[in-house]
Amino acid sequence: MSAVPHISVTAVDGYNAAYKGTGKPYADLQARWGNSGPSMGLMTTDNTHPNALGYGDMATLVANTLTAAP
Repeated sequence: MSAVPHISVTAVDGYNAAYKGTGKPYADLQARWGNSGPSMGLMTTDNTHPNALGYGDMATLVANTLTAAP
């Protein structure tokens, strides 16, 4: 079993789109975490779509979602 969190392709696309919307350089994020390095990022459930978001960025997204007003 992989120790790497797995999420759906749709979710990855959503996170990537959200990051692009921040105005931060997306290429820098890919270079920092590695677009093919699952140990430093997230893999989708089909193991074919590496996510460029790292754990710190992911934790922020999750925290913001959990603390958002309904």
